[in-house]
Amino acid sequence: PDPAPGAYATGPGNSDRIACSAPCRRASASCRALSGVPPRPSDGPARRRVGLTVAGRRPVREGQSVLAQDGRVVGAVTSAGYGASVGGPIAMAYIERGLAEPGNCLTVDVRGRPVPVSVTRMPFTPQRYYRG
Repeated sequence: PDPAPGAYATGPGNSDRIACSAPCRRASASCRALSGVPPRPSDGPARRRVGLTVAGRRPVREGQSVLAQDGRVVGAVTSAGYGASVGGPIAMAYIERGLAEPGNCLTVDVRGRPVPVSVTRMPFTPQRYYRG
């Protein structure tokens, strides 16, 4: 899968922001900034960005394939590293929307060996401060 999806491919709130100077032009089709943006899909994005916690100590790396339990490729790791607060390796990946629920068990192909991971809510650690 392409780790750099286009506009609207991964849901709202991502970096694909487009600005047009006049609100009246933004609402019409004459705004040139909007001419290259595909229409937003009605059924939602095909992939979601999720957090992954790795079972064990073996790290995963950017660009490695995320596999479902049946062995098919369902996504790709976009960034990974050691999470000191978590006490082990963590990663972020774009995966198919149907598998993006927290708690789902997947695997990452690390140099031909499957490494078990689980989908986790982000941020990886809970907020521990009071914002008043």
